[in-house]
Amino acid sequence: MEDGDTWRPLTVVEASELGWRPSPHGLGNVTRAYDEWTLTSRDQRTYLHLTLGWMNERFEAEWRDIMKGPGYEDSPEPIDIFESRVGMSPSDWAWMTLAGVVRDAVAAYEVYVVKACFEVFRTQGRQTRHGLPPQFPVAREACKMLGVDARPSAVNDIFELRNVLTHQRGELRTEGERQQFSDQDGFWSYLAHLDEARVLQCLDVLAASVDALDPIMWAYSWGQLPAPPLSGT
Repeated sequence: MEDGDTWRPLTVVEASELGWRPSPHGLGNVTRAYDEWTLTSRDQRTYLHLTLGWMNERFEAEWRDIMKGPGYEDSPEPIDIFESRVGMSPSDWAWMTLAGVVRDAVAAYEVYVVKACFEVFRTQGRQTRHGLPPQFPVAREACKMLGVDARPSAVNDIFELRNVLTHQRGELRTEGERQQFSDQDGFWSYLAHLDEARVLQCLDVLAASVDALDPIMWAYSWGQLPAPPLSGT
């Protein structure tokens, strides 16, 4: 950007026209942070699919074995036998697994934003504290200065869900939280509702946000486009 030029935010279309191009084989014109995030996102989806499938098969096998066993008048109920053998209910196990994927997905998104911004800072000659990648709030502010929002409304909803899962273990303490994170009645309305479809939707929203951010981040790093003044601290 020459002296006297007026800087304006770059659009995703303009950034893509400069050469940003993802590739399923990891050979595209993207930030290194994007390549790393792509692998992590793939792992999260594979983990979710395989783990739910394998454990559901294991739980069903346990049920079949219990139901084949001899029954007596004073025998424990099948559900009691199941929990005695397994140690927890399938619904509790599934909830913990799904919550873990949501937490990891948000952490991976934060890592992407931080590392992509760090690539921009290094290209633009901006200093960061101790020469390390910035914290997420700093990276988010840098994104705003580049004309993009690293935490738009849809992403913010997932961040808030992650916070409830992390700091309240899914307990919904206010009416607002219950309206936002549960579609259940009675006791279950006080726990954040999670199922595979909802978690996949979270992953899709985060993926869409990364795809909207990376053309801009690439343009100001590997694309060598001059950026406005940025603060890395």
